[in-house]
Order: sequence, then structure tokens, then C-alpha cells
Amino acid sequence: MSAMGDEQAETEARESLARGMKAMDSYLLRISSDGPFVLGGKFSMAEVMTGPFIVRRLATVPAIAGFDMREHCKKEGLLRLLQWMDAVTSRPSIKDTTPSADDLVASTRSMMERMKGTK
Repeated sequence: MSAMGDEQAETEARESLARGMKAMDSYLLRISSDGPFVLGGKFSMAEVMTGPFIVRRLATVPAIAGFDMREHCKKEGLLRLLQWMDAVTSRPSIKDTTPSADDLVASTRSMMERMKGTK
């Protein structure tokens, strides 16, 4: 793929992520506006299942794609999503079981390199 094609793919990926974040903010507002978790004040299986994903994305997306999800939330007014991400990532059970941001980025970069060889 050409550099122009790579740039277009990256732009489309950022736009897709931004749309998904907006949809998640709307969903969280609709299901529980009294946050901070999906079920309001209760940390639930929703966070147990999505916590590891969001922790990885908050570490890897800015480092690899240059897109800061928290800053995007602030800029676009996605405050319910930001509240949820902050609540999930500050939860002791999540913090105590999460590798460092550097390790998450390194493992993601390694996986991406391995995937390039499978095309």
C-alpha cells in the first residue's frame, strides 16, 4: 500500500473510532446517566469484560496512532464516556492486574509486526 493509502486508512480508522466513542457515550447516557459505571454506581460484569480492552486502548492508541481518547472525549464533550473510562481504569482490581503502559504498547507493536507477515 502506498503512503497515501496508509494515510487514508489511518484517517478512516480514527474517524471510525471517533464514531464508536460517540455511540458509546450516547449508550452510557441512555442506560445510566448517574454513572460512573454502566449500571450507575455498581461495578458490574460489563466493566469486568470491557475493562481490559479499554485499558489497552487508552495506552496503545495514543502511542501507536497518535489519537488520545481522553482528550478526544474532552474536546467533543463525550463526558459520560470519559467518566466511565476514568472509573474503570481507576478501579483497584483493574489497576492491580494491568501491565504497564510501556508493556502494553510493546506487546501491541510486536503483535502488529507478526500480523504483517501473515498477509
